[in-house]
Amino acid sequence: MIRIIHLSDFHLEKEEPSLEKANIIQALVNDLKNQTTTNSILVFTGDLIDKGGANFSNQEQAFNSFEKEFIEVITDNIPILKGRFFITPGNHDVFRGKIDIYSEAGLKGTLNNSSSVSTFIKDNRLSSRHFDRLQNYKDWEQNFYKKSSYVSLSNFDNTFSVEIDKYKVGISCLNSSWLCKDDNDKESLILGKEQIESSLSQIKDCQIKIALLHHPLEFITEFDREDCKAVLFKYYNILFTGHVHELGSSYTQDLYGDIFISIANSTIADSPKERKFANGYTIIDLYPNEKIIAHYRKYIEQHNVFVSNTDIGSDIGSKEFQILKDASLEQFRRNKTLIEGLESRYVDKLNEDIIMATSQTNANCSIDALFVEPTILNYPQRSLDEAETIQYNLESILNSPSNFLIYGLKESGKTILLDKLFLESIKKFNQFDRIPVLLKFSEIKKGNLLKILREYLSISSNEIHDFLSENKLIIFIDDMLFNGKGIAQHEILGAFLSVYENVKVVACSDQILENIIPTDYLE
Repeated sequence: MIRIIHLSDFHLEKEEPSLEKANIIQALVNDLKNQTTTNSILVFTGDLIDKGGANFSNQEQAFNSFEKEFIEVITDNIPILKGRFFITPGNHDVFRGKIDIYSEAGLKGTLNNSSSVSTFIKDNRLSSRHFDRLQNYKDWEQNFYKKSSYVSLSNFDNTFSVEIDKYKVGISCLNSSWLCKDDNDKESLILGKEQIESSLSQIKDCQIKIALLHHPLEFITEFDREDCKAVLFKYYNILFTGHVHELGSSYTQDLYGDIFISIANSTIADSPKERKFANGYTIIDLYPNEKIIAHYRKYIEQHNVFVSNTDIGSDIGSKEFQILKDASLEQFRRNKTLIEGLESRYVDKLNEDIIMATSQTNANCSIDALFVEPTILNYPQRSLDEAETIQYNLESILNSPSNFLIYGLKESGKTILLDKLFLESIKKFNQFDRIPVLLKFSEIKKGNLLKILREYLSISSNEIHDFLSENKLIIFIDDMLFNGKGIAQHEILGAFLSVYENVKVVACSDQILENIIPTDYLE
């Protein structure tokens, strides 16, 4: 399960928050302590400050004040959220005094079709031209995300990838406020399909994709809204927005695709007489390819606490949405379960074998503790050119689509190398995307390789062929023999690999003489 905490529209008015805002921040922190798990991230969909910081004594420091008074108070109390705080700008984060009305008129007159918008975004992704209104926000944002792990940052889209519950989650923070001007922005804003596609291209290997923008799609001008909607609905799982201060959740299907949309209510602390909507926030629990449960929280000012918002959803303040099954995600879920099974069956056994093989019974004798990464070279014997020599590490071996045959002297650590590669394949399955199998060469006997794999992976005989055809495997083979030995096993393995092209092999074999690689074995 992936938990996403959705906040929006805080509207900090000045350097030090008012008493009402200070109270709501403390109440929010107290509530988040009980709601945050190790599988949590936090998204904030804009309006960090109020009216472009008009009431700050130093407007240039407005976003730093928000970071100090809001973000740091949360992350200092809930450290798991450090580096998991994702933000997109809102219309109140725009400094309207920096908008030139003449260049604004020319810009909006030019950006009147999809092609001109795409060209503009491509040309201005990193340029400060035309971005005076958001320059203070963008300068702060660049500095803020230095503390996080990001894929890319730009004037438009910011892209992140995080691993949660063994899923790779791609996060697109999209800028819908780059043309915000006044209070008449509805249906006149431009998001730009180009910024969505740019971010999407960098998270295409993520199983879960979520998008953030401040404005609901109805605020986007018609031609651009349809372009953006088609991409968002087709490729993203969840869209988070804010701006309207009115809580909303929906799971939507149409010709473009299906998507869950979360519209946040505000966490502002205005006077109850002036406030139209209840302050609060939403917690989204995503069970990939199964369901989404939205939990609604609201602020009770009299008691300074957040409680379940029973005005929305069920009598416990939540609502469940069933998700249409996605074949690729369903396959990933099955494989994730399989990997967890391999981990429980084999990892402890491998470490126990290490303990039995060493006399240092009081030491940490796990493979991870004892492993020292060896130098692995391709050692091109026909060339003395050092430029042709390639050095490999664990990650490059596991990432490569090629098969590997690794030679080493007897007792040089080949077995523990394969054990370590196997463990890394399990721990980082999300990264390498190959199901690992660890075998001895002697186990490969005529006609039983499929049986070995069925038993190893707990796959039925009726399913094994389709499973091997549809999934990527990496088979680690220890003690491979050559020079006239093991001919039958080689034939079995060769025939197997010719049928199942998704299977990769990493094998180890004894090197007979030091400094001589027996390349004739490879023929």
